[in-house]
Amino acid sequence: MAHYDVFPGSRGYNDNGSGVSVLLSLQDLVSDSVEIVFTDGEERMGLGSDYYFQNSDTEKVINVDVAGVGELVSFQRYSGFSDLLPVKYHNCLERFNVPFSDNTIASYYEIPNLLVFAGTGRDNYLDDIWSLQHGNENDNKLELLSENMMRRVSEFIRDTIT
Repeated sequence: MAHYDVFPGSRGYNDNGSGVSVLLSLQDLVSDSVEIVFTDGEERMGLGSDYYFQNSDTEKVINVDVAGVGELVSFQRYSGFSDLLPVKYHNCLERFNVPFSDNTIASYYEIPNLLVFAGTGRDNYLDDIWSLQHGNENDNKLELLSENMMRRVSEFIRDTIT
């Protein structure tokens, strides 16, 4: 899952054009039992994902948001997401208390979910995330998006679901 709407006044390159790009790169690589979902209204308290979860029988979700800038794949598990990550990803950083994304809505419906995002790996990762979204200093700079970073996020997701 990735949202395609943008925060008012933002160009949305990283939040969340990067997440949409990651999912598009996966469309031919995942099995038919995996749905690739694009939502609208994430920037309006998850309206699109709320509608989706009300009208689907989703078992678990991987949500991709702010995935195009940085050097390190990061993630946070919600609502009992307990899938084991492949060994090669044990160096990725599990983060906690990440700000609102569509994963918050999945958790409201008690759907196990995983938020996957990119970052620098700094200790102050919340400031890092804020600078990469909502039209802040790094969200509106297309030249900062890293094809390599988005490829790494895509590989992380592919390897996690296969």
